[in-house]
Amino acid sequence: MALLIYCLAFRTYVCQAGKDARTIRRGAVFHEPYLLCRAEVTAWDENLLPFDGFTPTGRPPDHVIMSRGVDVTIFPLERV
Repeated sequence: MALLIYCLAFRTYVCQAGKDARTIRRGAVFHEPYLLCRAEVTAWDENLLPFDGFTPTGRPPDHVIMSRGVDVTIFPLERV
C-alpha cells in the first residue's frame, strides 16, 4: 500500500502518444509532495466498479486518504 500511495502522491511525468501511435511525447510536471491526511467517507457507491471489471463488495472502502492540493507547474511536451 505504501508504494501505491507514493506513486499517486509523487508522480512527476506525463506521457502522450501521438496521433499515429509512433510518436511519444513526455512532459515534466512538478509539484511539492502532497500532504496526505485522513479523510472521512460519509457516502459512496460502487456503481462504476463493474465497468472496470471489479465486483462490488457491498462494504465501505478499506483505506481513505486525501490531500488539500498543491500548486503544480506543467512543462511543455517534448518528443522522446
